[in-house]
Amino acid sequence: MAKKRPRPRTPKRRPLLLPALLIIGALLLLLFAEASFWRVFMKPSLKLAVTEATAELGKEPNLLSFVSEIRHADTASLVTERSGAPEGTPGDAVITYSVAQSEGFSKFISLFPKRWRPFLITFLWTDSEKLTLHVVDTIPPTLTLKEGVYQAVAGDIVYTKDFVEQADDLDGAEVHFSDGSDIFVFTKSGDVTVSLVAKDPSGNRTYADASAYVQPPDETAPVISGTEDVLIACGTPFDVLAGVTVSDDRDSAPALTASPASIGTDYPGSYTILYTAVDGDGNQSSALRNVTVAEHVLTWNGKGYIIHWDTAGIAGQPYFVAVNRVHNTVTVYEQDDEGRYTIPVKAMLCSVGDSTPAGYYRTEERHRWKELFGDCYGQYAIRITGHILFHSVPYWEPDPSTLEYEEFNLLGTSASMGCVRLSTADEKWLYDNCPEGFRCCIYDEETSPGPLGKPEAVIIDTSDARRGWDPTDPDENNPWHY
Repeated sequence: MAKKRPRPRTPKRRPLLLPALLIIGALLLLLFAEASFWRVFMKPSLKLAVTEATAELGKEPNLLSFVSEIRHADTASLVTERSGAPEGTPGDAVITYSVAQSEGFSKFISLFPKRWRPFLITFLWTDSEKLTLHVVDTIPPTLTLKEGVYQAVAGDIVYTKDFVEQADDLDGAEVHFSDGSDIFVFTKSGDVTVSLVAKDPSGNRTYADASAYVQPPDETAPVISGTEDVLIACGTPFDVLAGVTVSDDRDSAPALTASPASIGTDYPGSYTILYTAVDGDGNQSSALRNVTVAEHVLTWNGKGYIIHWDTAGIAGQPYFVAVNRVHNTVTVYEQDDEGRYTIPVKAMLCSVGDSTPAGYYRTEERHRWKELFGDCYGQYAIRITGHILFHSVPYWEPDPSTLEYEEFNLLGTSASMGCVRLSTADEKWLYDNCPEGFRCCIYDEETSPGPLGKPEAVIIDTSDARRGWDPTDPDENNPWHY
């Protein structure tokens, strides 16, 4: 049998684990001793005076005022974090106080493994403190109204903005009418008080009263002015709205329209314009205006008059006589500086009849007394044409005391058989001042009796003993002059 070969011997090693463990333990013990020393003698700490407090919204105190004590740190390192109700709003806010880590402490902690650091920070650094801050809003909003008295009309709908200048509150405020609505309707006229309320989210309220004056509903139509009838010469431009105004007791600018909107003036004619005015409440009024475009127009004292005759002057004839059959008036014209009959100097009442002809005439012979139709007589008679005369009111006899006084009282109306009757004084004026052959025109014109108007009639009291005399007769024996 073969003999076993002996194994070589391995030299014995000195154990190293124990010294390493002792070194590590010593280091840990040293670090623990240092941490304990830090915790006992150098760890920052803070203390709050209270853990709950109440503050008015907008008047929150300095958060540092709640810190009663801070050790191994200064206030510059104090850190606060807020949760819950944000700053500037009512509610509960939680304030967490802590001390920011110093640079040296942060370097010290970095010597330890990351998994140990949270524990060490909790063990070695100050604990945070919490304060519950109850922020309350007990101050009502500020409500400012607009100045003055609000003007309205019964039935108007208004809103809070019509009365409120401003509503202020730290947490915001809503404004309503006192019944909680956002609109208000004026249902009665006169002085009215409108109550408003401003409310913030915390329920604080401020009340205020606004004043309003309410007018009754507008039922008055606008007034149109400046629509007097107009006379213009052919070719004269005419703006139908020029000079026409409209006013209203409520509406400062009522709408005004005209129909037709324009007229032509190249040819003679008559136009009627309808003016319509409407105010903001729909009240409407209208006015009619007559516009006459004539070939010849006389302007006297700023007003126009239609001329129905040739105004060219005639040598030796200082006057022209115009008879208006519509108004029973006579107007006498004298010549202007250009020799035209354009200056009215005398107006007279007359009486024409159904047989009085219209036309342009050269007068003929004249008579101191002239027998007329119907066995009567006229003074100062002047023939116009054919059997048509200018003459005085008839007399029963060629005697100035036998006046047909009832006919005299008809002057200014149509009462003759065709002649143009005048009072004795007016007829004598023609007889004395207008030479034989003077020109006259008999025409119809409704727009005006003439530029001098229509004289007032003289009326004889038929019970008066003097009634047989014409009161205007200049005869020296006339008893009306006594």
